[in-house]
Amino acid sequence: MKMDIRKGAANGYSADGDTVLREIEEAALAFDRVRDRLWVQLVGRSNPLVQSEKYPYKKVEGIDLVTIYRVREEYGKPYRGDPVVDNAMLRKWRVDPHCLDWIALKSTMRQMPVRITTLNDLFRKDIKTVAPEEMYCESGMDYILTNPEISYGAVTFQYPGVLQALAENSGSDLYLLPFSPHAVAVRRADSGTEVKKLQHLLLIINTTKEPPGEILSNHIYRYDGKEQKLSCATTEEETEEMLKEVLAGRERLSEQEKLDEELER
Repeated sequence: MKMDIRKGAANGYSADGDTVLREIEEAALAFDRVRDRLWVQLVGRSNPLVQSEKYPYKKVEGIDLVTIYRVREEYGKPYRGDPVVDNAMLRKWRVDPHCLDWIALKSTMRQMPVRITTLNDLFRKDIKTVAPEEMYCESGMDYILTNPEISYGAVTFQYPGVLQALAENSGSDLYLLPFSPHAVAVRRADSGTEVKKLQHLLLIINTTKEPPGEILSNHIYRYDGKEQKLSCATTEEETEEMLKEVLAGRERLSEQEKLDEELER
């Protein structure tokens, strides 16, 4: 484990050699107690934790999501109440953000391996978890990427090799619908479905979601297997325009429902 160790009074540490060594040992012990319980959570860039300067985070390359880090309780599945790793913890552990990201991702993959299934089989317990190199998507089918606990499993598409294996085995680029922090829907890009229809579906899900904090993104993502790159399938302007249309449609529906109630009285 590579640690970012800063010695000397200028950095807030004792200049005494024995004291420094003792502080280093204490920091290492403190980090060792939590390193195997670290887990990575995907959030949107507008999340208050990201806007604050108290918490380390990492932007997901090519899209509008960010990873933050939490410490899992001794027992039980990940949940929103798990402590968020903040900068004060990093200073205490003497661990730099890059080291934290690498260790937390490895810990997450070990605690919560990726699970791919169809939507119909999502809550079945007898579905075997397959290795990334065995995964594939059939044409015209929707698949769900999550973890066995279906708890904050959206991050599984960030596990190294998962999307690439899916794209190569399926012989197609992929569309991803980040409809929940717990899971991500995946569809082959050559399935014939228009991106706008997928985004319209995602926006309907997001605009009816409670609480709003469960929303990851209004964007559909595309994974290019040849370039091995992830990107937003539509522009910010296109997404905003479609969101306005969806909200306007919901308002018209609400007005019609009110009118129908009045007529029934």
